[in-house]
Amino acid sequence: MNARLQPSRLLALLAFLSFALFPHGLAAQGAAAEPAGDGARAIEKGNQGIELYEQGKWNEALERFRRAESIYHSPVFVLYAARTLRNSGRLLEARTEFRRLLAEPLGPTAPELWKQAQRDGGAELAALEALIPSVVVDVEGGSPTTHLAVDERPVAPGERIDLEPGRHRLVATDGARKSTREFSVVAGEREQLVLVKLKQAPDPLPPGRTGENESRTRWSVPGLVLVGTGGVALVAGGIVGAVALKKKSDVREGLPADCQGTTCPVSKKDEVEAEADKARNLGTLANVLLVGGGAAAAVGVGFLIWGSEEAPAVTARISTRSADLTVAF
Repeated sequence: MNARLQPSRLLALLAFLSFALFPHGLAAQGAAAEPAGDGARAIEKGNQGIELYEQGKWNEALERFRRAESIYHSPVFVLYAARTLRNSGRLLEARTEFRRLLAEPLGPTAPELWKQAQRDGGAELAALEALIPSVVVDVEGGSPTTHLAVDERPVAPGERIDLEPGRHRLVATDGARKSTREFSVVAGEREQLVLVKLKQAPDPLPPGRTGENESRTRWSVPGLVLVGTGGVALVAGGIVGAVALKKKSDVREGLPADCQGTTCPVSKKDEVEAEADKARNLGTLANVLLVGGGAAAAVGVGFLIWGSEEAPAVTARISTRSADLTVAF
């Protein structure tokens, strides 16, 4: 096929479209007469469209045919627009254009070229119908409230629908349930079954239960409390321990002058022991806070990581002499 039409062929097409557009005026004026105004512009666009059609440039050709049709109506332009859509794979649009061509009433005085365009369009539409692919959509696991859509177009289960060749998307929704299936169709494929499956809804939970998240939440609260409490105890233990060390140092440095090293006269014993007890009590409290805080934080971390079906019972007792942490599972 030549890249461009030969001049002689263009002249023949010009004459063809001239008779198609002006069935009455031009024949009386003779072969040399040329249409003017809108008719001339329509013929120009139509010839450009045929050139592009011959080259397989479907989109550009379609634009010229539709432009010519908008300037001056002719069934010839409609026929070529339908053919262009068909050749570009837009089969449903082509069918609409062919049907529009055939639906136009032509009187007995209509030019033969217009009548021939309708006859050609009728034959080509019948062939096109066999090429348009179709599918039957259905859903598995649906209910009376299930909704189906193909390319966002609502459809009914078991309905046959015509589609353009290519990829499409079927979506089924039923409340919170949703399922999607991608599928492809090719020209000539008829009534292909496309099935989408919906998962069954989960069984209802027993009264008072709201699912796994509830169990996790029940465990997160005591776990976070224990971790927080343990952290505070560890910080407090560190502070008290530092104070205890300072107090112990102060006791040693503040011994009476008649003491030999750490050995003091009996008369000074009660005074020295009172200060030493303060330092020892602070040290004991620091140890209790550090040990108890570490244990509480460890148990809290365990709760957050592993969890359980039953909430734990936690009992903690802290005194200046000891710490007691009890966890019942």
